[in-house]
Amino acid sequence: MRSAVSRRVSSVRRKERGSLTVGKLADFVVLSRDILRAAPQDIPGTIAETVVVGGDIVHQR
Repeated sequence: MRSAVSRRVSSVRRKERGSLTVGKLADFVVLSRDILRAAPQDIPGTIAETVVVGGDIVHQR
């Protein structure tokens, strides 16, 4: 029974999350630099410019 409930909750969440699409919730951060291309020593100085949780902006620099 527990796994059936877990599958149902997961199914409902997939309808709300999983891609950046109008009407879906989004958690993401906009950083001051591309940390995948930055020099390793520069990464600690990276700043969160904007933080979005559940589709709401919770921090904006």
